[in-house]
Amino acid sequence: MNRERMAKEARTWLEAEIITQEQYQQILQRYPEQKTKPVLLTFAAIFIGLGFLTFIASNWDLLDNVVRLIIILVAMASFYTAGERVYTKSSNIVGNSLLVVAVLIFGSGIFLTGQMYHVSSFSALPFLIWSLAAFAVYVMFQNVIMFGLVMTIVTAGQLYSAMTYQAFYPWLGALLVLGGSYALYRHRHQAFALIVTVSYVVQSVVWTFSESSAYYWLIVLLLLLYAVSVWLENERVARPMRSGSVTAIAFTAVIQVFALEDGFSAPALEDTYVFFLVWLGIMAGVLVKLWKQNRLFRGVDLFLFVPVFLLPWAGAASLMLLFLYALGWLLIGYQQENSQRVTKGTLAFVVSTFIAYIHFAWDFLDKSVFFFVGGVLLFGISYVLERKRRSVQRGGDER
Repeated sequence: MNRERMAKEARTWLEAEIITQEQYQQILQRYPEQKTKPVLLTFAAIFIGLGFLTFIASNWDLLDNVVRLIIILVAMASFYTAGERVYTKSSNIVGNSLLVVAVLIFGSGIFLTGQMYHVSSFSALPFLIWSLAAFAVYVMFQNVIMFGLVMTIVTAGQLYSAMTYQAFYPWLGALLVLGGSYALYRHRHQAFALIVTVSYVVQSVVWTFSESSAYYWLIVLLLLLYAVSVWLENERVARPMRSGSVTAIAFTAVIQVFALEDGFSAPALEDTYVFFLVWLGIMAGVLVKLWKQNRLFRGVDLFLFVPVFLLPWAGAASLMLLFLYALGWLLIGYQQENSQRVTKGTLAFVVSTFIAYIHFAWDFLDKSVFFFVGGVLLFGISYVLERKRRSVQRGGDER
């Protein structure tokens, strides 16, 4: 019996409390992981499925509607059946690739059937049906690839709704929250957390620019994601959420540097009091939790979440926040002699310096001089900071 099948069987024993967690790990140690994976077989299954779909599509207009439905149903059922049998009896990877093709055929069938019978949907409902079917397959097989496919369909449906109807489809948002919560509770794995984070960030952007007239609500949504990462006990799940929210808000801050110029028309204060109340509540919750965890140094990340859009010099303030974030992690890294945090601060400082250089020097310098001076400046800064980082790393290694 291979490791995959043994892990499934032992998991059922563990859930039934027949064995303990320690015994479960001991059983798995007797079945070492195989380093070779049937990658060629996986791609073969996907190419066969795509070849079949391409052949049908090229001859689609020549077929009667009933024949088309029969082809879709037979192809979908065949791939589902083959995928389930292969997944449970021989190879998880090949079986999962067959299931992926079946889910893709199901989604294609939804749109082709609507086209055949001239059924129009003025929303992202087809994507919701497709994603629910894919989620049911994920629940049956508990596979990260299938979950990634579910979140891809959900995210694509939300983007389709925004680009076609200029609206956020709430049911897809609900599926992200409920389905993502279930997957994270079930697996507690960083791959699932990363998938959920990417979909959440994309859908937050969609909601902000389709349902809200003010971009600054994106700050609250990203801060909420950061708050969830702080309150989670499992660091493997929390880390991708924290990194994703910080990366997204840093990118937002960079855009603010150039967008929030002196001529920017700031919203009236009476229109933003709800935003500030929500923002203050979430920010207070994050700080309290960090204080209880004795991790207040992570509050450096919160510099990026400070709203500056009401200030007359909002662009410069956004740039200042980027520098405070970078310098904060540099100081913390040197103080704790943590090379990873020094590297984070170094990278942030170099990027902030480059953004400041572009912002202030682009209109005043000849373009060749601009790039030459900018390259020399960044090289010098990187050299100095890298020497500091290596000295910290050597100090940590000696200890």
